[in-house]
Amino acid sequence: MISKERRKGDRLPTIDKTDYTNYKITFDQALNIQMNRPTIATDKYMNAPAYVSANYLNVSGYRGKAKSNVNVRAGEGTNHHIFGQLNQGRTVTIVSKGIYWHEIKYDAWREATREDVKEYLDPSNNSKFQHIRLDSSVDVSAKELNNVLKGKGILKKQGKAFNEASKKHGINEAYLIAHALLETGNGSSTLAKGVKVGKNKSGKLVRVTSSNRKILSNIKTIYNMFGIGAVDSNPLNGGAITAYENGWFTPAAAIIGGAKWIGNDFIYNAHKQNTLYKMRWNPRMNEGYAYKQYATDIAWAVKQTIMIENIYNQLNNPTLHFDIPKY
Repeated sequence: MISKERRKGDRLPTIDKTDYTNYKITFDQALNIQMNRPTIATDKYMNAPAYVSANYLNVSGYRGKAKSNVNVRAGEGTNHHIFGQLNQGRTVTIVSKGIYWHEIKYDAWREATREDVKEYLDPSNNSKFQHIRLDSSVDVSAKELNNVLKGKGILKKQGKAFNEASKKHGINEAYLIAHALLETGNGSSTLAKGVKVGKNKSGKLVRVTSSNRKILSNIKTIYNMFGIGAVDSNPLNGGAITAYENGWFTPAAAIIGGAKWIGNDFIYNAHKQNTLYKMRWNPRMNEGYAYKQYATDIAWAVKQTIMIENIYNQLNNPTLHFDIPKY
């Protein structure tokens, strides 16, 4: 047992435990399964040139409209990687006209290449903190957590809520804080700071605006710290209504309630996705497909580790428990 007695300013060692789990599938098999997913996204190529076949665009000046669904490619030719697709009728800006291919402005996440996915799927690459057990507490006080949360907007002084969320739902406090910081832009997002939602005459939940406020009832301010329900098509409305439905009417309720949702849906589900790596990739692919993945971004787990590792570095004597997959 490591003593917690210390002189002021001393840093105490962490308690470090590492497990290795064999998932009984080869790495190449796992990579093939991931490449068959509908969307494998990356922001790596956000500023890279993108091209569409001239045959599939109706062009007027430097505006183009897709005649039908058409692939967006990394180069001029069908042998180049597919970044994504324009749906029929989509209008785009043409950067440069060509005889056979036009370069277009394509401000969107792109489909990752096989090599891109391979880099992040390999459990030996990137930070070890993507394998930190999310069902294992860091075992520190709310006061220490509040030190981490200084200057973090609406999340400031919410250490007690994160501690309660950890104890109540069995989730790592450092992970919860990192997840919340990422989703809320360090406690500054609209959903985090509070959104008003009410019921219309049909009893349907809608976000309050200046034009509908007078006809709504049961108006309450909601908070959402983990982006739960914030679907890509309408993140603000989706996240706000989900928060209302779950009764997240205070920042603390959003932290504790959001932790329950994350725990039930991922960390304690049938596949036990109790690390960031497992949440992103779900390596238990024995049925030939990857069930339930938290994000389409191939770097999602690694992006989270930067904050988590930084949080651990600010804590005295935290518990570190890793579970690393083996293929």
